[in-house]
Amino acid sequence: MTRESALWWAILVFVVATRALNLDNSPLGNPEAKMALSALGLATGVPQAFSNPLLGALQAALFSIGGSNNVLARLPAAIAGVTLVMLPMIGRDQLGRARALIFSMLLALSPTIWFESRSADGAVIAWCLALYLLLQLKNKYASAAAAGLLAACGADAFLPALSLLVVRVLIQLSVPQESRQPSPIDRYTVLIGAFAFLLGSTGLLFNQPGLGGAFNGFATSLIGMFRSGGVSFARLMLGLIVYELPIICVAVATLSLLWRQTRPPVLWLALCVLGLLGAIALQPGFAAALIPFVIGTCALASSGIASLVHAISDDVSTGYWPITLSLTGLTVVFVGFAGVAALQYSNQGLTGPILAICVAALALIGVCLMSAVRVSVMVPIRGVMLGLGLWSAIYIFSAGFNLTQFRPNNPGEPYVAAATTDDLTELQRELEMLGTRAFSDPHALPLTVDDSASPALRWILRDERRVQFGPVTATDSAILVPMGGQPQDKYTYIGDAFTVEQSTSLRSIRCKYIGDKTDCSAYTRWLLQRQTDSVRPTQWILWVRSDTAALLSGRR
Repeated sequence: MTRESALWWAILVFVVATRALNLDNSPLGNPEAKMALSALGLATGVPQAFSNPLLGALQAALFSIGGSNNVLARLPAAIAGVTLVMLPMIGRDQLGRARALIFSMLLALSPTIWFESRSADGAVIAWCLALYLLLQLKNKYASAAAAGLLAACGADAFLPALSLLVVRVLIQLSVPQESRQPSPIDRYTVLIGAFAFLLGSTGLLFNQPGLGGAFNGFATSLIGMFRSGGVSFARLMLGLIVYELPIICVAVATLSLLWRQTRPPVLWLALCVLGLLGAIALQPGFAAALIPFVIGTCALASSGIASLVHAISDDVSTGYWPITLSLTGLTVVFVGFAGVAALQYSNQGLTGPILAICVAALALIGVCLMSAVRVSVMVPIRGVMLGLGLWSAIYIFSAGFNLTQFRPNNPGEPYVAAATTDDLTELQRELEMLGTRAFSDPHALPLTVDDSASPALRWILRDERRVQFGPVTATDSAILVPMGGQPQDKYTYIGDAFTVEQSTSLRSIRCKYIGDKTDCSAYTRWLLQRQTDSVRPTQWILWVRSDTAALLSGRR
């Protein structure tokens, strides 16, 4: 096994572990649950129209095989997320072996793609197909099938398809006119693409309304470009700045260096710009809108990192590696010290650690200047860049791990607008326990639920056979209503409250003026720990009628 193939295997193991494991660590959010409920309906034989027919058909097929659960609902996106990260491997001839490898590493570390790959959302599937098309345009039949499946993604296909169109035009313009070749499209590629679209959007012809859902998704996305409202986009951009800033900074630096070359990376820059403009225009409320921008910045950053690695290898061959290694270690220590100081400030409101950050920065600059006396100035600069790169990799890995494993439903995260809570799982267990005790069947409890129940709450109740949604009455055995609602005769019922959702306004997180001083500890605490005091819970109460409660206690 070569060193390159070993690195590719290591990336594959990493992305499978971070995307496909522990997919049920949190309840489905409302957008996820809405799609999953429709897929569950299709699995039971009821035709459905999806905003993303391909995802809906995949979920329905999995539900038919393994039953409805969170893991199977999120599995198609997880597989697409793994494939998306590994796609640069098939473009090694176009990208270069080193750049393709680094490109894949950056995609693997991207918290945006990491988070979205663990959500029951179809945008990752669409962008996986789009990136395959971009890297495999010469394989006309495989590309035609991928284009048809991309179109079957409906609303999620709009931005990827638009991006591909612009990038394709740029590819044609960047090639000299005398070297241009006719586009490899014939009637067979058109037929293959149309057939793949038909099969993908209708779930192998089992769901004819899916075909109309795909076209309706295109129209919905086009109309969305002309709608106003920037709150969701501001939240998305905040998440991009918080989580992807190291990659963005490297991409900008790379662009400034490569722009003077004869062949600047125009195509990836176009993908960045078009993706960002598309996110602004579409105004979606999910992290998936920023995936094209992240892919473009990772592609740009891979060129700069590859050049840095090549230059550091020259330092090793010329004997300057002790200086490079020492400055790399010092940079990691100083940046880590500054991070600890900022963490202390956010927790305790101390101003002293801010001075410590400045002292660490000055010490680092002094060491760099001293090193530059004996060697080329680029040697210490490369050492510092490598140290910052190592620290950034650690940061974005820990951020992605926290975002997806420890706090996937934290309303303080920029990517999470209306967060579901673990109380939904507790509610599900409570209902199963009540049904088992009263009727010897975990799903036999008669339950009336207020019709305002969110998709996430309805998904939790999907297995309850005797559930009905509508107005509640005083004769119902068990009632689930929002906080403030209660049966007409509340004295004959026993209630238990559950927090179903939590939300917070990130616009309220800012520095405060206390007397003649400015206190930014609350803002720093959110920036480092995503802790905010403005969380608003949405609670529902499960009321159980007294005679049903008597059955639960064993009195009949």
